[in-house]
Parts: sequence; C-alpha cells; structure tokens
Amino acid sequence: MALEKYTSEQHKKMSMIQLARLLMLNEKKPQHFKDIYQKICEIKDFDDAQKKEKISQFYTELNMDGSFITNGSNEWGLRQWYINDQRLEQKEEIEDDEEELEEF
Repeated sequence: MALEKYTSEQHKKMSMIQLARLLMLNEKKPQHFKDIYQKICEIKDFDDAQKKEKISQFYTELNMDGSFITNGSNEWGLRQWYINDQRLEQKEEIEDDEEELEEF
C-alpha cells in the first residue's frame, strides 16, 4: 500500500533506503537482502553495471540507517517490529514471574 502512493517517477528519485522502508511496509515481514535489493533495482531500472556498483552502498546504508535490523540470516526487517515484539515478550515474562510469586 505505501509503495503504491507514489508514481514510478517518484520511486526513481527516492533513495534506496526509502524504497527499502516502503517495500518492507508493503510486505509487512522481514525479507532477505538479495530480494529487497532485487526489487529496488527493478523499481529504479538499474542495468547490470549499476546493480554491481550500488550493492555495497545499499548494504552499508542498510546497516547504518538505524531503522532496519537483521535477524542474523541476512533477512532484514524494520527495527520497530522487533522492539514491539521484544517489549511484549518482556511483559509476558514479567507477568509469568508475578504469577509464580503469587503461588508461594
């Protein structure tokens, strides 16, 4: 949905990081680096030389941006997804601990 808000011309003017964010918001799940990069290359209509030239730049920007996080298998998602999940898990752990204490 987020990606469709923009025209093809606007997509081409966006940075690769902006497109990655929109793609992830669209998919609503983590994606493998090469899949994200391939979609970006298609959107920006990169030729083979541009793909080779820009892949390391994209990987570096993805690492440095701060709003993305990897799960260790080269799958990337939005950090906000994991922070919320982590907080929920921590809350559930606290509730479990409180229940155990009440049993004593």
